[in-house]
Amino acid sequence: MNNFSKFLKLFVTILILFSIMVGCSDSATEEVPPPTNTPVEEKVTEPTPRSEEGEPIHTEKSITILTDEVRAPIIEELAKPFTKKHGIDVEVQMVEFDDLLDTYKKTADTDEKTDILIGPHDWIGELVTKGLLLPIEISNRQKANFLPSAVAGFTFQDEMYGLPYAVENVALFYNTDLIETPPSTWSEVMAVADKLESSGKVKQGYIMNADPYHFYPIQTAFDGYIFGWNERGKYDPNQVGLDSEGSIAAAQWLGNMVKDGHLVGNPEWDTMYEMFESGDVAMLITGPWSLSRIRESGIPYGIANLPGELTESSSAKLAELDGLPFVGIQGFMINALSENVDVAKIFVTEFILSEETMQELFEMNLRPPAYLPTRRNIDDHDLAAFARVGSNGLPMPAIPEMSAVWDDWREALRLILVEEKDADVAFKDAADNIRALIE
Repeated sequence: MNNFSKFLKLFVTILILFSIMVGCSDSATEEVPPPTNTPVEEKVTEPTPRSEEGEPIHTEKSITILTDEVRAPIIEELAKPFTKKHGIDVEVQMVEFDDLLDTYKKTADTDEKTDILIGPHDWIGELVTKGLLLPIEISNRQKANFLPSAVAGFTFQDEMYGLPYAVENVALFYNTDLIETPPSTWSEVMAVADKLESSGKVKQGYIMNADPYHFYPIQTAFDGYIFGWNERGKYDPNQVGLDSEGSIAAAQWLGNMVKDGHLVGNPEWDTMYEMFESGDVAMLITGPWSLSRIRESGIPYGIANLPGELTESSSAKLAELDGLPFVGIQGFMINALSENVDVAKIFVTEFILSEETMQELFEMNLRPPAYLPTRRNIDDHDLAAFARVGSNGLPMPAIPEMSAVWDDWREALRLILVEEKDADVAFKDAADNIRALIE
């Protein structure tokens, strides 16, 4: 081998060795950890709050609940454990019950919208039709923990649109110091009122205002109704019954009570309660929402079945009909247009739908529960009386047309109580207005 070949071979060998050394140096540099005395910044993140089913909850969100003056303070207190657990604020907005539905409808698609509405089941037909409610998704096993009638009340077009928590109806409250045996008919109510007033023991034997919900047991006692039924046993909006023979008879009973001086004007609810609690009134119709204040007043009271009436029934036979109250199911409904649907669902279907919360909700707001585990633990004589009265009650119509009824029905009652219209004329005019609204 000549000198040039030896030199070339040596040069290639040196070049290869140099390449290997550079490669090893780069690899070593990448794999060498930083010195132990060099601080390393680590980003610390809080654990993501999750629902009981493991779903993440966005803590920057809050939810708003719309309810009435009775339930607002209860829900504010009830929601504190939810806020503590999930870090989500719950704002409760309160309006008077009579304004609750209109407030929700007017604001449901605005910047002032609320995420959850608490109210009765008969609103769902209208609200679902307007696209303002989201179906409540719970399992059949969970549904089995509720009264079937409560689930049925919040079901519209085969979907459940509210989580029920209470079933309620009215009954007859009477002063046990003044009345030994409560009257069984509305004719007896008039007779008892006349006797007590004539003796000077009370200012009024019976008291009421222009509220259709509380008048309906009188209307049904005279064989009246608000909507008839179709062949499938569903409310038929084409059969308006406010001017039916039975409804007119009930209106005339009311007019006679006014003419005879047993009913005076159209008093506010607070006035009615105060008169009963002071002993100035012997009887009134109200519901379990009044229990706390009547108990606290110390007035001796009993809760009786709603009076019926001896009248011509639909079968043309003289019979005593029962006074049948409306049965209302109270529940939590979710706004379909809410921007916080994920959190609202967790609040309703996980937090509210638990034995602990349902029990607490019952204890804070005495109404017969719709939730069976809570219902089975009740030992309350008054609530048992309401359950007895409501066992034959009629569910409030949940059809959209029900929204066309209340205002004219209420106005007809007011006109009778303040003697601005004869009873039959007031109810016939209201029925015509309702039919026009429905059509």
